Amino acid sequence: MPAVDLSGRRVCVIGLPLKLSDRFKVAAQRANTSLNLVFSAVGMTGFLGLIPHEDQAIHELQAYLNGLDDYANAYVIVLPYTTIPHNLKDELHVLRNDFEGTVLEPKAGVDNWPIATTGEIDSAFFDQLLRALLGSYFPNGIPEEALPSACFRNLAERDSRVIVPAGSLEFCDQVAKHRYKFMRNAVGAIETFLTEGADGRIDAFFEKLGLKHAQSGGIVASLQVFREETCVHDGSTQTHLKQGDKTSKNAAARIYYYLFDIESKSYIGVLYAGPHPDSNVSRRHLINA
Repeated sequence: MPAVDLSGRRVCVIGLPLKLSDRFKVAAQRANTSLNLVFSAVGMTGFLGLIPHEDQAIHELQAYLNGLDDYANAYVIVLPYTTIPHNLKDELHVLRNDFEGTVLEPKAGVDNWPIATTGEIDSAFFDQLLRALLGSYFPNGIPEEALPSACFRNLAERDSRVIVPAGSLEFCDQVAKHRYKFMRNAVGAIETFLTEGADGRIDAFFEKLGLKHAQSGGIVASLQVFREETCVHDGSTQTHLKQGDKTSKNAAARIYYYLFDIESKSYIGVLYAGPHPDSNVSRRHLINA
């Protein structure tokens, strides 16, 4: 199905996975797009189904249509991963044929839309679905490519659980240019982890997203966290994401990250991002009271 730029319009999306809600809303805001959403979630069968129940979908569609000046200005995206109840199908048929509204029905497995297979509806599936949704209908919602250091800083600004201590990004943009994509993908994976969780082992989570994960390698990254003059956390890690082995220093991109808790709140610290470090790194960070 051809791409249609819906940026700047009011759109109803039927079947959006609840796990994509926050990320899609941020993208829609960038695209200046207003939304009515009918969510889906993985059920007992292992497949996506409309929530809280199928009958609710028709009410959300009607609320969307009632907010339009003209039904001909309706744009409804029906994602291909849930069963659509008959009353909703009938309403969409009338909208398309009697009122000339636009009903878009992408096909799974076509034009980069993922295929939903039971047991495989995971973070990689959701990431591919979001890319297809934005690429097909909301290109203005796709973030502009930025320097890797800016991507890390922007993530820390969006989410207080991300700590980037001073010095952690000093050499970040010195990685070889062909490693920039890896660095940006790592930022996206960290954000996905924060919003959705790992759903299992964290190394498996990152590797499903195509990121090589390691828990040793000779470099130790340590962190002290202070509140005013009191040290509230002191720890270290060797855990990192990497791309490039047996290559030049700048092409050996490394991201040392650290998961820790302070008073029941979980954090992820980015303690080093850049070319392969020559020695251990030590960071200090001050958090608000």
